[in-house]
Amino acid sequence: MRTVIVHYHIFKNAGSTFDSMLEATFGERWANFDKPQAAAYITPDEMAEFIVSHPDLAAISSHHAVLPLPEIPGVTILPALFLRHPLDRARSVYEFERRQGMEAGPVSKGAEQAAKLSFAEYLRWRLDATVNGVVANFQTVRLIHDPKFNRHKLTEDDFELAWRRLHELPFVGLVEDFDSSINRFSILAKLKYIDFASEYVSHNQSFRDSNLSRRLKKMRSELGELAWDEIVSRNQMDLRIYYLACLNTDSCE
Repeated sequence: MRTVIVHYHIFKNAGSTFDSMLEATFGERWANFDKPQAAAYITPDEMAEFIVSHPDLAAISSHHAVLPLPEIPGVTILPALFLRHPLDRARSVYEFERRQGMEAGPVSKGAEQAAKLSFAEYLRWRLDATVNGVVANFQTVRLIHDPKFNRHKLTEDDFELAWRRLHELPFVGLVEDFDSSINRFSILAKLKYIDFASEYVSHNQSFRDSNLSRRLKKMRSELGELAWDEIVSRNQMDLRIYYLACLNTDSCE
């Protein structure tokens, strides 16, 4: 039975760090699979076709792949998906795009805006642009694969679908509990006779306070109560998903 690791790489959820570990483990037997369009999706059937047509690959990373897992006769899929506290993630998105805009220029609309706006102004611009989006329930949207996510108000049914898909996975990691998550993944990989390279150097990481609670407290003070209440409200689905996922860890804040 062939085993293939599929990394569902959610933007700003420690994906580059995990990819570096996959590359260290598999070398040329690891590959990225994404489409040219930034907002594209790779369906389970498309992922299955890619896996079958690349029999030498043992691991695949994708920003665009969506759940549920592909079903392929003779192939076991070992998924890797990491969640992150959505408010902390929003700050990380801003800092990443601001660095992009300052160092590489307007490589995207987000980078262009982040380079010239404060964090509060950037959030205002993002939240005004879409119903959901890169800083509003983004992780829930990825779990349910709603192609009209920027105009679709999420419902309780959407939340139930997102949680069901997440709950069905044999592994879900947390950025805030990364070391323990990697240990759990390494154990699962070993059961599939994979010696996973669990040592890592963090990639694309901002130099900030290591304590999540203090980071959130600082963000709240910086934004003020009205803006804070709005970003919390606009991430209710992501917050519920996150707290359910981290109930058995020490990372919940």
